[in-house]
Amino acid sequence: MTQTESASTVGSGSPTETNVVTTDQVGTGEIPSQSRGDVSAVTVARMMGLATLGEVKLIESKVELLTTKLSSVQVKLEKIFTVMQGIPSGADLERIDLHIGAIKNMLKEVLGDKAPATPEGEAKKPSSKIVTN
Repeated sequence: MTQTESASTVGSGSPTETNVVTTDQVGTGEIPSQSRGDVSAVTVARMMGLATLGEVKLIESKVELLTTKLSSVQVKLEKIFTVMQGIPSGADLERIDLHIGAIKNMLKEVLGDKAPATPEGEAKKPSSKIVTN
């Protein structure tokens, strides 16, 4: 016969009182009678691992703070996307390059032979010398 010791703090016994209960008594339900104490609902809830009102409020405040931060980040991202849409894309840059080429051709036609080009493509500046006696 195996014996199990359990400390009992409920009832009229002192906290150091030890009741010896055999495994045969546990299996048959023949445990010596003791007075059972009342257990509050809060104690049962804590033993089940349920959150208390204070813990729920703390979690709600943290979730609210996180939601506020996320909405702030969302607004900043929308501003960035708006600015990014205004930046010229590859197609826009190609179109600008074509317009610059067309302007160069128009300038060459208008100026014609009036401004001969140097090998670097720049207009040659007239040089003047000051002669002193």
